[in-house]
Amino acid sequence: MGEDIFTMKTIKTINKKILILLLFAFLNNSNNFCGIYKDKFLELYNNIHTNGCLSHEGLPYHSREKRIVEATDYGHCSTSEGISFLIWLEAMYDYITNNTSFSNLKKAWNLCETYYIPPSQDQPNFAYNASKPASVVSEHKLLTRYPSAVDQNAPVGPDPIYSSVTSATGRSTPYLLHWYLDIDDWLGYGRTYSIGILGTGNRRIVKTNTFQLGPNESTWETIHHPSFDKNTPGQNFYVDLFVQSISPQWRYTSAPDA
Repeated sequence: MGEDIFTMKTIKTINKKILILLLFAFLNNSNNFCGIYKDKFLELYNNIHTNGCLSHEGLPYHSREKRIVEATDYGHCSTSEGISFLIWLEAMYDYITNNTSFSNLKKAWNLCETYYIPPSQDQPNFAYNASKPASVVSEHKLLTRYPSAVDQNAPVGPDPIYSSVTSATGRSTPYLLHWYLDIDDWLGYGRTYSIGILGTGNRRIVKTNTFQLGPNESTWETIHHPSFDKNTPGQNFYVDLFVQSISPQWRYTSAPDA
């Protein structure tokens, strides 16, 4: 009985090793992604690159349509999930075309870092205590309950990964994708506030936010506003629509589920 068990374990181990070797050989064969799957992928890739799905800078539009009923209510914007998909798309394209330099992947990642991840200079006066990383702002069911008060005394838990993240990124400010960009300056905040990143064609790419007013705030009720307030004395800009504060703020939103 013991010998049979040993034999079965040995066979399972050998089979597992064979499967691993076969998988390794499959993944390292540049021709394994072939036939109809490769053709369909290249068709999709070329369609995205030639049919108005990308801006002049190469940023993915959330939608080609200019009016949609979704969290993003028009087609002049880009989202973190859009750039995440583009990074995957370019990596797959480099792989199946045997581009060993992965130049398309690197270009897509550079777009991500340039436009979607706020640099440290766009997070001025950043103050963060990992043992008390946040203050609580209550969410209300009714829009009329806003702006909401900041509760500085509400208990919050510590941030257990702050030191490892700052060590990995080499910066003390958050290294996260902001979820929503107006990449045509459709709302005019780039021109009015002189904020955002100057793109080609005299356009400005502006990080924006929506949905700050609780669960009953619909797509058509949300106040689409810039993520960076201008620090102008005597003007509160958008912050006091949502929070009981008069200090100009920058507000970025990370959507890790996307």
